[in-house]
Amino acid sequence: MALKGGDAWGATNYYVATTGNDGNPGTSGSPWLTIGKAAATMVAGDTTFVKVGTYLQTRVGTSRYIPALNPTNSGSAGNPIVFKNFGSDSVIIKYDPAETDGGPLIGSNEHAYIEWNGFIVQETVANYASDTGPVAIFGNAAGGTNTDHCSIKNCDIRAVRIVTTDNHCAVRIENANFARLYNNKIRGITDGWFFFNDAGIMTYRMRNSVIDHNEISDCGAGMSIKGVAGNADYNDLDTLQFNLVYGCQYGIINLAASRLRIVQNVIRNGHSYTGDNTDVVGIQVWESCNGTTAGTCANGGTADDDIINNTIYSCYYGVLMDGKSDRLTRGSRDWRNNIIVSTTYPLKTGPIYNGEDLLAQFASDYNDFFTWTQFRAFPGGTATNYPPPLSGWVAAVSKDSHSISSDPLFVDATNGNFRLQTGSPALNAGPDFGDLDGDANTTELVNLGPYQSVADTVGLVTAGGAVGGGGTPTQTAPPSFSLVEPNRTKNEGDAVNFSAQAIDPDGGQTITVTPTGANLVTAGLSLNNGVAVAPTTSTGTVTGVLNFTASTNSPYTITWTATDGAGGSTTATTILTVLDVSAPGPTPCTPF
Repeated sequence: MALKGGDAWGATNYYVATTGNDGNPGTSGSPWLTIGKAAATMVAGDTTFVKVGTYLQTRVGTSRYIPALNPTNSGSAGNPIVFKNFGSDSVIIKYDPAETDGGPLIGSNEHAYIEWNGFIVQETVANYASDTGPVAIFGNAAGGTNTDHCSIKNCDIRAVRIVTTDNHCAVRIENANFARLYNNKIRGITDGWFFFNDAGIMTYRMRNSVIDHNEISDCGAGMSIKGVAGNADYNDLDTLQFNLVYGCQYGIINLAASRLRIVQNVIRNGHSYTGDNTDVVGIQVWESCNGTTAGTCANGGTADDDIINNTIYSCYYGVLMDGKSDRLTRGSRDWRNNIIVSTTYPLKTGPIYNGEDLLAQFASDYNDFFTWTQFRAFPGGTATNYPPPLSGWVAAVSKDSHSISSDPLFVDATNGNFRLQTGSPALNAGPDFGDLDGDANTTELVNLGPYQSVADTVGLVTAGGAVGGGGTPTQTAPPSFSLVEPNRTKNEGDAVNFSAQAIDPDGGQTITVTPTGANLVTAGLSLNNGVAVAPTTSTGTVTGVLNFTASTNSPYTITWTATDGAGGSTTATTILTVLDVSAPGPTPCTPF
């Protein structure tokens, strides 16, 4: 049955099915008919599981900002509002053929802590709205927090070619913080107008967000990190990691981002939609600014971006930096530990519009450049090519002194396997500039390119595609976890019954909740483990009666660990304070 309440402990699991009725209570046995009913009903902590079928949407009015299925409410920290396909059911969301208005289908407009997980989202030409796509996360222009912590996970987003002179994308994120795009398959934007305006993912003013483990193909640009020159639309502190991009004219283009980490991606087999393969770029750092000084562009542009441990294969340009210097000279850049193979220009800097040199604006080293024609730069504003050997480039520009030009020995580049064979010169060939293992040691040696272990996966982490396409996750988010009355104060002799609960957000893992703690037995308590199969709740308890010497070792620390079937875990801590009842209390007042 569906349990209802005002907080996480009363969070409800609802259900939608093509055989349902919106007059039903939304239980598994009596589901709703429409996802719109769920979007209008759910509150923080609620999850709706949508069963197999195609769900046709209608809307009132055309808007690039507001999804047809925009939730009415926001979730909260630890209690998101979650829309998810049921089990591995194939669930398609698209517009009703009779619908003439347009705009995004799913996402969030000015609502926080919203998650969409496991859907096939099908764009249609008739329902396109200018400057957007089928999935959109939009916050208010003032930069508030009303669309923070929204996520799109495990979805198959199928865009279509639309000939337009504006921005067309599959996913658009704007004015949002802490967004996440994870394990989605995104394709089909192609050549509607102009490379970076026809993007799989497009962002404006995205902050502290992560785009990881997505497969993006057949787009003008795989990811376009955009902004408007001279205003506050720049992106900041975002990470693009473990993404696979192919069949795109531009893999990743950074037009307006500060402190952007482009790390451990594979960009391969670029494709020109203009018929001119000289337009194909792996990663580009570029922006034009209408200002004439750094001050007039101080709120935008690119700065402090890192391009680390990526593999770029079969693109005309590997890494390209050009544009106006006001946008490109604010901060340092590190381009290290990359493998760049089968390019005409592995690195090219310039030209820029006022003829200044960009060579001083980046550090490049510990890369492997193999099968290339020439480097190109504009020292002193003059176009200069640097053909093989690599030593000519190194001597002329004082970069890449530790880089190599050797066959990296991919396992099977022809079929897209860019792992390194035993004996590869790229194994343990560069310092860990990006701190890939998170141990704060950036001097230890790591492999060039994205793959550091057999566990590393670039692109989808599913078997058979995105979950919406019928795949089964092999790597999932950790369980959500919460405690009833996290900290307790008890007297000696009192009964104690702590409870902790965990829910698997992916809806398909078995969760084990294990409480542990020193000296609990001597206090008269026992530890009981809770086990349940998601989406039901898993509960672990500490029970017993405190003995009359329990205060001796007070306070007691109880550590709770919730572990799902994929090995993801979350921990929390309870503090139990025991009071000595034999201690003298305050002197009572004497009545008069």
